[in-house]
Amino acid sequence: MKLLIACGGSGGHIFPGLALAHEISKDHSSDILLVCSTRPLDSDILGKSRYKFKAINCEPFIFTLNPFRVMLCGMRLLTGIRQSIRLIGEFKPDVVTAFGGFVTVPVVLAAWLLRRPVLIHEQNVVAGLANRFVSPFSRRIAVSFEDTKKYFNKRKVVKVGNPVRENTLNLDREHGRRRFGLDRDRFTLFVLGGSQGAASLNSAVRDAITSMEHQKKRGLQVIHITGKGGYKEMQEAYKRDDVKASIHIFLDEIEAAYEASDLAIARAGATTIAELTFFGRPSILVPYPKKRVHQSENALYLSAGGAAITIEEKNLSAEGLKHTISGLLNNREKLDKMSANAKRLGNAQASKLLADEVISLSRGIRC
Repeated sequence: MKLLIACGGSGGHIFPGLALAHEISKDHSSDILLVCSTRPLDSDILGKSRYKFKAINCEPFIFTLNPFRVMLCGMRLLTGIRQSIRLIGEFKPDVVTAFGGFVTVPVVLAAWLLRRPVLIHEQNVVAGLANRFVSPFSRRIAVSFEDTKKYFNKRKVVKVGNPVRENTLNLDREHGRRRFGLDRDRFTLFVLGGSQGAASLNSAVRDAITSMEHQKKRGLQVIHITGKGGYKEMQEAYKRDDVKASIHIFLDEIEAAYEASDLAIARAGATTIAELTFFGRPSILVPYPKKRVHQSENALYLSAGGAAITIEEKNLSAEGLKHTISGLLNNREKLDKMSANAKRLGNAQASKLLADEVISLSRGIRC
């Protein structure tokens, strides 16, 4: 089977695409091409994978009444459609799969014009604008949450969950901690702000941990993905306050960090939610507040299910975060319950279920 996967613009779109590619490629006769944007993040991530990828010139749509900006967006869309038509015409995929975001629109429209079957996947609880726009041009729509079905034609929708990269390292907690040079018995926090970091989250976590009482701080260790912006600052802060930490701008082997951790502190992007449930990790979630990102709804899904504690950005403070972390440090019963709830809310078979839908679409049948 030849499969074209449109995924780009953010890690939240790229990683599920890679998870699907990995699942499909278990059939060694498959041929896979990933299509992304020209953003450096896309090539940074996909360049480390084993899959072919091509970038198209496309940008997020800007909602404005300015006619010049509207015309510019339209011209960029037409450019993206032309490039996508050329890629699809050359590659001749059996199925086109798209994971939302601004890369999805030109690719799906081009596939529809060339009469290629399209499956789109929505990772978030609230469907994104790109997927809502292209849904009429798609034959099948895969969603991660039951509540997402209401945004689409229900006859096309199937719930599969959100694909997560397989744990290829076969690490348990002890081996995960050893991999990061951490102590076997200390309580381990895993802090991640998404693929590009989160400055306010970094600062709040740093100040919360470094202001803890000496004894409590000595019982902690941290794995922290800072993004490019906060790396040096976090290194200096943890070193100055004698906090044992493994600090990273970006982490390829993120499954090792989940395995090593007792508690995660994170934004609430769809991929993070899927990973937390896949690995069964209790979490403190601080949703990114930007409109149309919908992270608050993702966080609510976990907190309502007893798997997470949600702190809205406007309420985020070092003192409040310190209090929340301290309340969980010695409460193993609550952490175990949150962990069990996280696993219950996830779907460890999401990659396989989505792959089955893609394969069935290529054969013209319904799973």
